[in-house]
Amino acid sequence: MRKNVLRFLGVGLILMAVLFSGCSGMSKYVIKGTPEADLSAAEVYGLYPLNVLPGTMVSIKGEGFGDVPGLIYLNGQPVNEFFGWDDSTIWFRVPEEPAEQIEVQVGTSIAEDYLYLAPEGSITVRWTVDAGAVQEFADANYGDFGLDFAPEWMEPLYLKGQWVKSGESFGAKSAGWDTGSKTIMWNMPETNTWISETVFTPENQDSFKPGVMLFAFEDGDDETRNLSAFESDMAFILKQEWAAADPYGDVSSDPAVRIGDSSKFYDEKTNTIELTYPVAAE
Repeated sequence: MRKNVLRFLGVGLILMAVLFSGCSGMSKYVIKGTPEADLSAAEVYGLYPLNVLPGTMVSIKGEGFGDVPGLIYLNGQPVNEFFGWDDSTIWFRVPEEPAEQIEVQVGTSIAEDYLYLAPEGSITVRWTVDAGAVQEFADANYGDFGLDFAPEWMEPLYLKGQWVKSGESFGAKSAGWDTGSKTIMWNMPETNTWISETVFTPENQDSFKPGVMLFAFEDGDDETRNLSAFESDMAFILKQEWAAADPYGDVSSDPAVRIGDSSKFYDEKTNTIELTYPVAAE
């Protein structure tokens, strides 16, 4: 039985606009933390992304956060508004006027890495995936992939890509795909929509020129590997279908995107490259 209920992408995109436009309606979806929450067992393992801009969506990975939202501290200042909190992941947005370097603390645990305010010319890339649409495509086309039955989508969804995910070179082109761990995407409440953001500095963008950046996905299925040794059958189908539909389908079997303001998906008003599945038509 599927773990998620199918939803229309349009619903997810409406909610995404509310959450990421900075409008007053966002308050409807904010989770409020309380100073009474017990964070004595909290351990912070990592932050994503490390380069940030005002309003960037950041995840704190770790354990012992509990199910009751508490407070986190950015450079010692308490933050009590989140849009995701469970025992292993906290999701929050960077303040509108962030410091150039931000220390993140949960309970008594301080992240090893800092968040860094990205310089002028940096661009946000936002991935939005409708997992329900992925399942519908797999249900209708699994035979084309040589499968006897359709794989079942399993949450969560992870993003992985051809860029460094940790350390001082965060966001630059990587020689391989194993420089950092795969990145969990955020599930928009009551939808099948999954979102992730990464900020690329001008230096990062230059590292991909003159070519494009490749990316792929993984879902919660750790066992089914009929089509690829690197991802589940469902993630493989998503990757192949996205690559076939994007403007760079002849580059690789992986989806691709040009990083910079020359990308056809770049929105100058929001300074964001929006990548969505189902893939937007040219």
